[in-house]
Parts: sequence; structure tokens; C-alpha cells
Amino acid sequence: MRFDSKKYKQYFPVNENRSETIDNKNLDYWDKYRKIPQVAGAEKKMMNFLAHEFIFKITLKNPNYEIIKNILANKYIRDGIIKDYYKEDIYSVLETKNSKIKFCLLSDIFKKLENFRDGEIFTFKRLGKCHLMSMVLSKRIKFDNQVVTGYVSGTCDESKFLHSWIELKIMDSEAVIDYTLNAVMSKKDYYEIAGVDEKNLTKISKQQILDDEKTIQKTVGDNLGLKEYLYCHDQVMQDLSKAISGGSGKE
Repeated sequence: MRFDSKKYKQYFPVNENRSETIDNKNLDYWDKYRKIPQVAGAEKKMMNFLAHEFIFKITLKNPNYEIIKNILANKYIRDGIIKDYYKEDIYSVLETKNSKIKFCLLSDIFKKLENFRDGEIFTFKRLGKCHLMSMVLSKRIKFDNQVVTGYVSGTCDESKFLHSWIELKIMDSEAVIDYTLNAVMSKKDYYEIAGVDEKNLTKISKQQILDDEKTIQKTVGDNLGLKEYLYCHDQVMQDLSKAISGGSGKE
């Protein structure tokens, strides 16, 4: 059967194209004046957004990786976005105005990912793969985990984007794995820099994803809308189960 994504449009209240337009204007203002745009919640959101952007950039790889990383860190320090950036054992440490964020590269923990999907985890190609790769990684990780989907902030209160990541416990501490960030960090730090809207999250366990596969293959198969499945999980699976009991199945 065909997966009808329009059926679930009502569950996605945010216009992400509008959010992107707002972010571009705010970032342009920042680049020109090194000031925070005077819009709702902008100061904290902007600084968190730029700290998040810094982590994204330094987890990329290229032939001059160490040189570019140091240049980038010095630029962000000069601009007042971060206070310091350094290595501490296996961790990278990012000090901001309000916090000290420790993180590891996802690619360092899961070594086989270096050749996974043609090494896209080290490139801008990883953008837009959050829903797919969160599901793929969830099933590959041996420990219990869950895929979490919800809205994260852009540069201000008016800017939000739908995103997926993995949550699990590492050494009794709550941690987050974000494929598009190529990073593993504490849940507390991640929620801070990503501006996670905790009121509207959908959490699906690894086991639930595995259990859903049979129903999905019997109905929509590879045509499943990933963001709809992850954010509107219960409604989507209810509809697919009804399709099976009604005898429609795949078309």
C-alpha cells in the first residue's frame, strides 16, 4: 500500500522553511554586527546554536583536519561564542559561557562507521539523515536504547526543526548519540545546546522498532515515511495494523 504522509500533516505544527529563513536572517545579522538579533529568546538560543554548529564543524574530517580545527576554535573564542576548546583523555571539551560540555566522536566509538555509508559521517552528506540513521544505529547498538524524535531550536524561539537522536545509558549516565553531529555526550548537555522541546517528544525503543518491522513490511515496506513513523508512531502503527486486519496489505 502507498504511505500517505499528508494524513499526518496535522501532527507537524512547525513550518521548517520559515524557521530556516529566520535563522539565515539572524545569522547574517550576527556575521555583520557580532550582536544578537533582538528577537524572542535570541541571546541564549543563538549562543547554543553556534556552539552546536562548532561541534558539527570540528567533527568533520579533511586532510588539514588539525590545522582547521585550531583555526576554527580560535575564531569562535575571539567571537565570544566559546571560552575554550581542548582534549581531555578520550573527550573533547567545549567550554561556553554557561557550561562545560564533554563529548566523544561517534565515529571513534563505533570504528566500523568510518566505512559505513561511504564515510558520509565525516562529511556534510550526513545532514538530513537523522531519522534514517537513528533507526539504523539503534538496531546496531547492542545495549537497550531508544530513538527520540522532537523539535530542536534554531537561533531563536520562532525557529524549530524536527530531529531524531538516540538515548541510552552509558555507565549509569544518560547519554545521547547524534549521527548528524557525529557526537556522543550527556543528555543534559545535548538538550541544552540543541534546545530540545521536552514537552513534545516521541520515544521508541530498539525492541519496538524491531517488533514493528513485520507490520511495516506487510504494508508499506520501504515506502514508510520515516519522520511520520518516528514522530507519530502510535497513530502510524495503528493505521498499518488496521490495513492488515482489513486485508489491504501492500498494493
